[in-house]
Amino acid sequence: MTTSFCRQNERELQEELSSSSGGSHPSILGDTTYALPLPVLEVSASFPDASIRLPLYALEAYLPSWSRASQLCNLYLEQAPWFFGAVKAGQLHEELLPLYYVEARPQGILPPTAPTPHDLALMFVIFCFGAVTDDTLPPAPGNVEADRFYTLTRAAIALSPPMDRPPSVCTVQAFSLMAIYQGMVANQDSIESTWALMGLATKLAQSVSPQSSRVTYGHL
Repeated sequence: MTTSFCRQNERELQEELSSSSGGSHPSILGDTTYALPLPVLEVSASFPDASIRLPLYALEAYLPSWSRASQLCNLYLEQAPWFFGAVKAGQLHEELLPLYYVEARPQGILPPTAPTPHDLALMFVIFCFGAVTDDTLPPAPGNVEADRFYTLTRAAIALSPPMDRPPSVCTVQAFSLMAIYQGMVANQDSIESTWALMGLATKLAQSVSPQSSRVTYGHL
């Protein structure tokens, strides 16, 4: 689709983004943030458009260790078919993980492009799903690790507001998984947030161009 489509729907899209944010994120109000610093919490609370800016590395600092990342990714892939796995194993292992972990890079070769905030958001929300399906942790909404990754997902999205530029496939995937996670959390606002986020993902998908994403169609 063209950018005129995006402009035509900008007001409606922004309204859905605002409604999906549901005000302040619950993590900011409770003790489920693993001591995330206030600037990160403020960026997450301002989802989808951060009023303050952080360098991307400020969020990358909260990526888990390689051993935990591998475990979370395996948990995600094991359960993905049950909740619409928006990210397949090929994309995860060949495109996403190598952006952040040298252990995932063939012969240690750097990826050809630098990661974007929405790449990081997608990585965080995959970790979120891995944590929420980890049967050694409490179920949502009491799963502290999953909630923390969801807070970081929102913050990463907010660093690059979806209305500022054409969305990528990673953007659509991240919003889709955020919507499903909200449905799993089962709090008082989860159903409304699920439909708002999924509706947004659908609208964003209509304006994705092949040039706007590194994702190959074989991984969709």
